Amino acid sequence: IAAAKLLKSDKLIMHASHYYEQPDEKAIRKAIEMTVKLAKEACFPGLLIENSTVYEVVKDHTRHYIGYSYEQMKELLELSGAGFCLDLEHAAIAASQLGTTFQKQVEELLPLKPDYFHLSGAHFSPKERHLGHHLSLFEGEVDKDFAREVLRKANKQVCLETPIDIEQRKMEVEFLKK
Repeated sequence: IAAAKLLKSDKLIMHASHYYEQPDEKAIRKAIEMTVKLAKEACFPGLLIENSTVYEVVKDHTRHYIGYSYEQMKELLELSGAGFCLDLEHAAIAASQLGTTFQKQVEELLPLKPDYFHLSGAHFSPKERHLGHHLSLFEGEVDKDFAREVLRKANKQVCLETPIDIEQRKMEVEFLKK
């Protein structure tokens, strides 16, 4: 928060909370309350909460996230007063984890009217997940054509969370401009 203020940033993006317990209503409520508390304590007018994946395996523990569904994101945004960053890579991974499609997952979240977007390539199918995330738009399994259309219709700012490679970045920007 201090760095964002020092840099005079108009946006600060936070992840929702996570938990290691089994995903039951009590653990979910606690994580929602913690996220809302942190968002309110930040006192940052341009605070945005980013959607998440459903879970992540970290070493030998499963980290469960909140903020992957419309209902959870809606509650987080309403209770905290924060804006919404739609991370398209996270939506693609969550869709795979939930057994749905990237398009359906994004369309579920779009009514929350994102203020900002994150975009990158990622491998998210169980066989490919180990190959990474925050990849170039031209790597992985994220439907970049659908993502481009979503961004075009939303007409909001986007952060490319892709590797810093000037030539690759130029190609990604040109692709998004098409």
